[in-house]
Amino acid sequence: MTTPHTHTRAARHPRESRDLPHGPEIVRAAQWIADRQSNVPAGNICPILPTLKARFGLTDADAAEAILLAGNFSVCRRAFG
Repeated sequence: MTTPHTHTRAARHPRESRDLPHGPEIVRAAQWIADRQSNVPAGNICPILPTLKARFGLTDADAAEAILLAGNFSVCRRAFG
C-alpha cells in the first residue's frame, strides 16, 4: 500500500496572506502615490523613495513595492473610473 502524495507548501512571508498580498502600510503608500500623480503640478517633483520611507516608515523594498502597486492602481482607475 502506498501513502498518498501530499504537497508541501513553501513558507510564506509573514506579511503575505491570500486576502491582502501587500501590507497595509504599502497599500496606503501606493494609494497616496496614485492620488498625487493626478494632483501634482508640473515641476513639483519630490524624491519619492525618501518621502515614502519618512512618511510611511517603509523599507527600500517596501517603498519600491508601493511604487509598483501605485502604477497598477493608476491603470485600474483610468480603465474603470
